[in-house]
Amino acid sequence: MALIEITFDNAFYSLTSGVSAKAYFVSGLKNGSSVQLKSILTSMGFTSDDVTSAEVFTVPDDCDLLIINGPETDIPEDMVSPIRQYILNGGKILVAVDFTEANQSESFINLNKILSEFNINVDDYLIIENDVNHQLTANGMYSLLDKVTDYASFSSANQLRSSFARPVRSINNPTNYIENKAVLTTSSTATAINADSSYNNATTYNVCMHGYYTSDGTDAKTPAAFVFGTTSFTSDDYISNYGFNDGNVEFVRSCIRTLVGMSADNGITVQSKPIDDFSIDATKATSTNVTVMIIIFMIVIPLGLVATATIVYHRRKNL
Repeated sequence: MALIEITFDNAFYSLTSGVSAKAYFVSGLKNGSSVQLKSILTSMGFTSDDVTSAEVFTVPDDCDLLIINGPETDIPEDMVSPIRQYILNGGKILVAVDFTEANQSESFINLNKILSEFNINVDDYLIIENDVNHQLTANGMYSLLDKVTDYASFSSANQLRSSFARPVRSINNPTNYIENKAVLTTSSTATAINADSSYNNATTYNVCMHGYYTSDGTDAKTPAAFVFGTTSFTSDDYISNYGFNDGNVEFVRSCIRTLVGMSADNGITVQSKPIDDFSIDATKATSTNVTVMIIIFMIVIPLGLVATATIVYHRRKNL
């Protein structure tokens, strides 16, 4: 019910203010549906549609946000160039990849070519959380994440849930107008393992990063991306299980608002209006006053009505 109310309010706001946005989901990568995330976008005033991965691929001209959600396979190589061009033109992207049995050997080489535009790379490792204060399961595959200070306000929850996460890291690129920041991190004792059972050292891993252009040197266009190494913020399964008011969902909403420059208060604010007060003033409700009121309402008024009715009856009778 809350989502329906928010959706209505934001739809009305979009119509009256002229503010709207269009999101496109890249499908055809053996990724599941994104029905729940699309509902969230609708509640925020977005319209959304799918665009199928293909060798002949273009990003629609009206795309405000391109979303690659839970792919099991890499994008085709021929998609790299048009998505890169979309980014260079000021495009915003949201990517969520995890580590599953189906994609554990997938290195997402072409997807990482796109993410390299933000000096970001998603690794082919599964994060194992070893800190008991961060573990949600004994095997460490389900865990709690810490918010980096700059993104603490993105969600009211102190920590956020994660599962089957891949590390998201910064790569060495000297491009000075591109910045990226860690957004969500593990504890300092997490490890990572790949499909060949090869471990990385215990350290703090990033599970989400924010990449953006400070300037492209020519104009004010500022490409930006949020990259998640888990689908615990965007998948239908997670959102269905935990609901639209969950801390992770609140967080991804904030990420989307940040990408497209949408304020958190873009809905309608209905001003409250005081109603008349019909409560009894206890200081005036004395026993004498109550007795007088009872006499008036129970005796005087009824007798007056009876007398009036009798007079009217006799007058009409004599007509």
